[in-house]
This record gives sequence, C-alpha cells and structure tokens, in this order.
Amino acid sequence: VTGYPDTYDWTVGDRAPGNDGIWKVDIKSGEKELLTSFQDISKLLEEVKDIPQRANLYINHALSSRDCTRIYFFGRGNFREKEQAVNEAFTMKSDGSDLKRVNYIGGHPE
Repeated sequence: VTGYPDTYDWTVGDRAPGNDGIWKVDIKSGEKELLTSFQDISKLLEEVKDIPQRANLYINHALSSRDCTRIYFFGRGNFREKEQAVNEAFTMKSDGSDLKRVNYIGGHPE
C-alpha cells in the first residue's frame, strides 16, 4: 500500500495487508515495529455497515499528539467512487494499543 504512483508496492492484490500500516522506526538503530496494520483497521471498518469490503485501504494525515501519547490518522480507500469511498478517522496510543474509530466532524486535523 503506497501513496506514490509507479512506486514498488509489495502488497498489490491485498486490500488490507497484515504486514503493512503505521510503523515506529528508530532512525539511529534502524529498528522498526508495526504499530497497527491495514488488517487491524479493516476489522474496525467491518463494524461500519456502509464500508465496502473491496476498497483498497491507505493511511492519510497521520499526526502525533503534542505529548506523543496518541496518533490520529485517516483510513481511506475507494476515493474514485464517491458513493463507496472510505474516509474514517482513527486514534491509537503511540505504542499501537487502544486502536479505535472516532467521529470526524470536518476540517483539517491539527
């Protein structure tokens, strides 16, 4: 899952991979940890009746809280088909726990 055209994507054909999503990376050591996957996000989206299961998901507008305890982001997909577009807001603790959907009331998250 990548947001850049013509970039290599090892998840082609998997709309909600379990091995990709939001990562925590230590830039000094190169150590990385998957905090939440597209598969995790997809499971929460299944609770929303109008979310199409065929939408290829991507993450957008990931932001950290000022005290670095939470991450806010959008799970998106299917933007070319407006009636079936996925645009749901999520939050989780910065360690990847407590992932949940939240109500989005509009505007740009900051």
